[in-house]
Amino acid sequence: MAPGLIAGLICVISAAAEGLLAGSDVTVEHFLRELKQPPWALPKRASFWIGFAYYGAAFVILWRLFELRQSGVSTLFPLILLTAMMTLNVAWNFVFFRRRNLRLSFLWFAPYSIVVLLLLWRMSKIDLLATCLLLTYSFYLPYALVWSHRIWKLNMRTLP
Repeated sequence: MAPGLIAGLICVISAAAEGLLAGSDVTVEHFLRELKQPPWALPKRASFWIGFAYYGAAFVILWRLFELRQSGVSTLFPLILLTAMMTLNVAWNFVFFRRRNLRLSFLWFAPYSIVVLLLLWRMSKIDLLATCLLLTYSFYLPYALVWSHRIWKLNMRTLP
């Protein structure tokens, strides 16, 4: 099977799982409106573009890893890390939107960030384009971490 097709299928499955585990758009929007937000929070529509960029980067990284694998480069560890990153991302949506566990969704960023940094380190050894895309995504993580912490603290009395 072609590397681009495999990469696309993985991203579509991951995005679909994310949507299913988060809940309906109405439920997600209602929950986000209920939450007290910090004044510096990005507008809600920004999450669409962040998700679009995330899956675009994941697609290209997967494609590159599958192409490199065909040329004999060992890509097993980066594929495991990327799969872990995507799985943790999908699961975070369940924890945040379905379980509404704000504390756990904040704590989730520790293992998630470690996986992203390990993947960034490993990709830097084998592919410049994938490294640049992942590095760009990793610049978003400090904001996400601080936002998640503030959401938890601002809403402690109403949600866990």
